[in-house]
Amino acid sequence: MSLGDFEILKSLGEGAYGWVYKVRRIQENKEYVMKIIKMPKGLTKKEKKNSINEVLAGFTASEGNSEIQTSFLDKNDLHIIMEYFENGDLLKLF
Repeated sequence: MSLGDFEILKSLGEGAYGWVYKVRRIQENKEYVMKIIKMPKGLTKKEKKNSINEVLAGFTASEGNSEIQTSFLDKNDLHIIMEYFENGDLLKLF
């Protein structure tokens, strides 16, 4: 999987560590949220793997109902693909 598999539809936000977009996966014409996390440059393979595992574990614990669909590296940035909810996170609705 790569960034080329997705069409960016609109920006949903930006933070100190990256960006969030509403995207469409071209192959299945389905909408997702893509979180792009800037990875530090100069990491060894082991450091990069450990950093990615930490980030993904943090997202799994904090994102509530938004299930991570997949993740991949593209241009040294971590891309996390998550379910998209039209009205936002389900936890915010309750």
